[in-house]
Amino acid sequence: MMKRMLAAVPAAALMLLSLSLPAGAAAAKVQVTLPPFEVSLNSYAPIAQFEPYPPIVYKGVTYVPMTWNNSIRLNVAIDWSEGRGFSIQRKEQPESQSFAQPYEPPASENNELNKPYEAEVAAYRITVNSKPIDNSSEPYPVLSFRNITYFPLTWRFAQEEFGWATAWSAEDGFGLVAGDRKHVIGGIYGDDGQSLFFGTNIYGTFKIDKSLRGAPESLRAQGTEGNLPQTENRKAVKRVETDPAVQRNQTKLAGDTVSWNGKELVSLQSALEQAKTWGSGYAYEQEGVRTEDYVLPLGKSNLISLYTNVPSASDATFLVSGGQVTKLDNIPPYRWVDNGDGTFWVSSADAFHEPHHISWSEHRLWLIDKEGAPHSINEKLGAEVVSMLAVMGDGTLVVLAGGALTDDVEKQVYRLKSDGSADKWRAPAKGLFYADGQGEVYVVSGEDNRISKLSDGSSVALTEKELFLASRKMPQQ
Repeated sequence: MMKRMLAAVPAAALMLLSLSLPAGAAAAKVQVTLPPFEVSLNSYAPIAQFEPYPPIVYKGVTYVPMTWNNSIRLNVAIDWSEGRGFSIQRKEQPESQSFAQPYEPPASENNELNKPYEAEVAAYRITVNSKPIDNSSEPYPVLSFRNITYFPLTWRFAQEEFGWATAWSAEDGFGLVAGDRKHVIGGIYGDDGQSLFFGTNIYGTFKIDKSLRGAPESLRAQGTEGNLPQTENRKAVKRVETDPAVQRNQTKLAGDTVSWNGKELVSLQSALEQAKTWGSGYAYEQEGVRTEDYVLPLGKSNLISLYTNVPSASDATFLVSGGQVTKLDNIPPYRWVDNGDGTFWVSSADAFHEPHHISWSEHRLWLIDKEGAPHSINEKLGAEVVSMLAVMGDGTLVVLAGGALTDDVEKQVYRLKSDGSADKWRAPAKGLFYADGQGEVYVVSGEDNRISKLSDGSSVALTEKELFLASRKMPQQ
């Protein structure tokens, strides 16, 4: 039966893929080659040299193997029996697929790109979408290679029978998208007054008119990937840590007390005592207590970020105004806005450390008044999480308030003035939010790859197929 066992496929499923010929059946031999270009199936791009069942090329047409994993990727149901032969059926509803790919075991020996291989014209019964086909009369017949059924990616099979979208170019090779997966759109990253710019997980960046009418345009296809505009309202929201006005190493450690300009910020005594109960191995035990800081002047006050290597006292944000020291948070400051009238907005954020990357989730927001006193916007709005979206042309701050950091809970948009007033704007929504300089708010829902405009309720759902084709400079199919 099977010449090789696929480690990623259940044993019962393997029997579906092993296609022995009926006794006495004649199988015409044909020569095939391995593609010298990339072949991607729902973003999975097998490396032909190392695959036990690689894509092949026959008479200039690309063929793909109908393995169990590929049947999932390609949204088809496959079956094999001695009596009925091989059948393949398009599924009405696509499988729930993630962008992670199943394990594919390597070939027992490397394939050679420049070597011809022998395949057979499949001589067993073949049924496609409940219709038998006469394989002997097909211009591009179904083949059997290494005892696996291979289908040609012709227009007839790919588009008409299975509803796939395909694209070819010398630059990108051959690509195929079978279904419309969720969470293809990652979020809106910018706007230029006329268009929104949104990212995708695998197809690059696109722009779409703010009316949400018309087809999305691929920046990758236009050769302008990475050139995202940054409007003035978004430039007004600045990072604290990287601001040119920030001064570093301004605090002093004396004993277990950290101070700034003679004012005590925090005593580390209780944190050090607590750390002793947690065991050994902490950095402060080998190198001593160490602090890092940066200070941002804000009118009559100073915003201070303090880090120590003592457990339970690693991060803190302070505001010093006159002789008053206020601890704002146990996480670092993140962004700030100068309102131009002596008041400021300041936020803090949780930092999530990932391999080669740090992501930030804005958590709390304060209004620093003209006297340098902080006012918690989280308390004012009764929200656990408040994050800044944008500054409108008149200085109004658009924020998002909710009960959690995640995108699967409803959040409310507010418009805040520098006098502390807050107006609720539109109904709550779920998803990834973006606000432009006019205060318009757009929401991305990954469940159906939909962009919605809160002011009028208009929306557009984008399919993975249309984004794939646009990124490949191909017309819609």
